[in-house]
Amino acid sequence: MKYRYRLFLSLLMTAVIFSVSCGPVPFGRLGTASAEFAWIDSADKVSRSITDYRSTKAELPIRAMDLPDPDVSLAPFTDFYDKIGTKVASYTPSIFKLWINEIMLYTDSLEIELDYPLSLTDPNDPIKAQCYADFTSNYVLSPLVPIPAGTFYDNLFYFFASSDGTGTATVGGDFIIDNTIEVEMPEYAGELSLRVGVNVEAENGSTFNFELYHLQPGSYPAIIDSYLPGQDMPDVSMFVYRTNTTYRAILPGISGHPEMWDDHDPDGVGLPFSKSSGNMAAIFLPFEGIYIPENAKSIRFNVVWDLSGIIEVYDNNTPEKDDDVIVLARDFWNRFSIIP
Repeated sequence: MKYRYRLFLSLLMTAVIFSVSCGPVPFGRLGTASAEFAWIDSADKVSRSITDYRSTKAELPIRAMDLPDPDVSLAPFTDFYDKIGTKVASYTPSIFKLWINEIMLYTDSLEIELDYPLSLTDPNDPIKAQCYADFTSNYVLSPLVPIPAGTFYDNLFYFFASSDGTGTATVGGDFIIDNTIEVEMPEYAGELSLRVGVNVEAENGSTFNFELYHLQPGSYPAIIDSYLPGQDMPDVSMFVYRTNTTYRAILPGISGHPEMWDDHDPDGVGLPFSKSSGNMAAIFLPFEGIYIPENAKSIRFNVVWDLSGIIEVYDNNTPEKDDDVIVLARDFWNRFSIIP
């Protein structure tokens, strides 16, 4: 079931692609497998992933394509981190929960939508909780849509990372979006009260809550303006892994960058426009594709976001704490991976 959302907030889109490779299998000739997504904050917690009728655990290779040197389009990130001073601390969040909007696998001819179908006939329907990626609890999302055997070479995975709010589904009415990133920062108790509502969501003693957009460079417009005058740094809204793509950024609002899904852009051609319209920012990364074995009965995608020390604090080139820059770690997209 597909929904078009009328949103009262901006979107973050993040795409993750899966990398297990074997020989090709024609789509439609073989069976399908059920899927589940386990949200994990460390690769050490990964359990079994792909099973078939002959084995309780398929011994499949784990592959990660080595990234080439980044394209010049990533320079706005490099410049930002080079300007915010010395790193003085790093923290690991105790809660890291984000609302999912879409999970898709696709090829030139096939799109498989794997986000959990929302049921909004009852405003208190607990199924809405299935639409969260919760990396800090033992939570598994089980989509209802089966996946055919074969090789997928693109994936679209995106979730909200901006202000909490209300969305309206085409069927069923309104739903509440509640993202939560919570972290203990004892050294900053009482230091950030003037920033609540700006780039801090809430403060309770030494406990701080953030939206994901608070932890991105765009939350510090004065710093952005110091090296990109008059330009707005968008929040990264998607990680897109594609075969034969360039390791690059698409940052609408930054001079020289295209719109996200411009058909004239070589890395955007062929992506499902109906699922990604708008000027969303993204990081494009190359990968080798994901192969679904012909006899697989179920697939677990272990979606790992390494959260150890992912929230970093920089001194902003001053001795005061109240103006320190609190952001995700440099190249935070490299902490995101799928382990089959």
